[in-house]
Amino acid sequence: MLRAVTACFRTIVPPAQTVYISTQMQPVAPPKANGKPQGKLRLTTLSDLDRRTLAFKRTTELIGQVEQDLGGSDQLSAAERQLIQRGCILGSIAEHLEVQWLDGAPVDSGEYALICNAQRRMLMAIGLNRRARDALAPRPSLPPMRSLSDMLKAREVVT
Repeated sequence: MLRAVTACFRTIVPPAQTVYISTQMQPVAPPKANGKPQGKLRLTTLSDLDRRTLAFKRTTELIGQVEQDLGGSDQLSAAERQLIQRGCILGSIAEHLEVQWLDGAPVDSGEYALICNAQRRMLMAIGLNRRARDALAPRPSLPPMRSLSDMLKAREVVT
């Protein structure tokens, strides 16, 4: 999997800035001549990225769409949000490979299948069906709903 993701990012990023994804935290400074990292290790997250890139925008758009399909982010557990994030990142990588192939560039079909299957498993773990959301339940992003009788009383006071 690491090879598939790395190969995909190599085509996006210039060779001098090749991105390698691993389960280890990345050193802030490049490694010393002896191969050991110098300085502190820093864990980076999606919020540390430049939000202006097309890859970031597409990935966050997919995350928002999947969260809405599942009833909104306020209805999801932290684990579900993590699975959604990973599934949508894999979806963005798969879309990138699809565009490369449609543009005539060679694409490793094994890597593409690996990414698509990993994404499918992530999405199946959270469920592929839309969930109904209680439309009358208060949501933190919206002002509280008023009842019809409150609106009629307010209208009578104005007139």
